[in-house]
Amino acid sequence: MIRMDYKEGIRKALYGLRTLTHPIDTFETCKLEKKFSIPLSILIVVLFFLVAVFQYLSLGFGFNNNNPRELNVLIILATTVFLFFLWVLSNYLLCTLMEGKGFFMEIWCMTAYALLPYILLSFVYIALSNVVVLEEYPLVSYIHLVGMIWSGCLMLIGLKTIHEYSMAKTIQSVLLTILGIAVIVFILVLSVTVYQQVWNMFRTMVNEILFRL
Repeated sequence: MIRMDYKEGIRKALYGLRTLTHPIDTFETCKLEKKFSIPLSILIVVLFFLVAVFQYLSLGFGFNNNNPRELNVLIILATTVFLFFLWVLSNYLLCTLMEGKGFFMEIWCMTAYALLPYILLSFVYIALSNVVVLEEYPLVSYIHLVGMIWSGCLMLIGLKTIHEYSMAKTIQSVLLTILGIAVIVFILVLSVTVYQQVWNMFRTMVNEILFRL
């Protein structure tokens, strides 16, 4: 039984890679036949984080203005993994209100699958940036741009498919999702600020009481 589940998981993961060339059919089949692979989606999110780290540290001299000693893993984690989670959460909440048909894990997996072209071409971009000459820099930059555009198109197709939206409503949901992320971040920052102020006030009161004793 475990072996059969393992083989089924491998089949689902390999099938998910078809989104690179056949996104519409693959997303529809994954939704209807429950073929989304959660392990594959988690691996892609990890690669999304790693490619951001490598891009910070390993880009060629002509592309990289970063100081490796200033690498902050928490910031990269926030701008990759945490941002990914916020995107999925915001889209799920908003599309629930907009009569979207996608569930949380479907949105999670679809978003991860859509990132594949960006991740793969980013690794190519990083590798080539270390071997090309100055005149070839623009060509290498286009590879990175193609990855972003390709992933953006897959994201639109995926959202349209799993939510069963028109393209106009899909674009509307994307804009509202971005707005939702901004609102969530604002609430989080506000909550942290209030917590810090309350904690500082409490600590000041305790110190004052102890000083008077």
